Amino acid sequence: MRKNSSYYHKQPLKSQLEISGIYTVHYFKYGKKFKYKEESHNFYELVYIDSGSATIKSNQQSFTLNQGECFIHKPNDLHTISTMEEFANSVILSFECNNKILLNLSGKIIHLNVLHKQLLNQVISEAKQGYCDRLDDLSLNKMNKSENPPLGCDQIIKNCIELLLISLLRQEGETSKTNTSNVQGLNSLLVRQILDILNYNIDVSDHVSLEQISYKIGYSKSYLKSKFKAETGKSIIQYFLAMKVEKAKKLLSYGNITINEISESLKFNSVQYFCRVFKQRTGMTPTEYANSIKADNLL
Repeated sequence: MRKNSSYYHKQPLKSQLEISGIYTVHYFKYGKKFKYKEESHNFYELVYIDSGSATIKSNQQSFTLNQGECFIHKPNDLHTISTMEEFANSVILSFECNNKILLNLSGKIIHLNVLHKQLLNQVISEAKQGYCDRLDDLSLNKMNKSENPPLGCDQIIKNCIELLLISLLRQEGETSKTNTSNVQGLNSLLVRQILDILNYNIDVSDHVSLEQISYKIGYSKSYLKSKFKAETGKSIIQYFLAMKVEKAKKLLSYGNITINEISESLKFNSVQYFCRVFKQRTGMTPTEYANSIKADNLL
């Protein structure tokens, strides 16, 4: 039987937001009291803090970005980034986009979820394979292609950035909907309450009790565990250890506190356990990390 091709109708796929090019993909480690010169350019720049915290200035306004937060500078904004008594790791993407809808994301602090972070990680991974530049080169103003980049490397970078921005725009739109804000607000409030308890216990206890958290907040352990995992991507215990490691990284960056003192101040059972946990989560021993901070200080 002969098929009638006119029975099928093609549906064109529209691009509502498109990245037409990238200028730089960076991953920086900043030492304490780092400051970059002020600059402006006619393209967008996304700054994401992977660990630690940093201060950014955009058109004379200052914002503090903490781990998991990003900020998008719109074209021609005069901006800079600096650290004070704390280290920071950052991803910086600069790209061209002519759709004015993106202006809805600029000029504000945005919290990234697990999906957003995965997309950023993919961009960094593809940039490392597709380009031969150092991603921590401050003077980089033109990216150079590798001799044999993987198939579709540029397309993956483009698609991941577009997916990230579309997801952030949807997230921005969702927060303005009153019919969903109550549920979202409840979940966010629960997570904030849990984080407050974890923050309090970082240098008070070697562990957290789910029973204690459940009693203080007034919800069952299973409910709190599921809501926390859904919003952060980690269990409460995993997150607590990650917070301890982040605090340890901050203390190591000061350069005048011993590993024994840090382990004791963060209430680890032993220095050996502290070193094991630290290496599991950073890939380095505390000593190796302290040395890398000295080497990466860009001052």
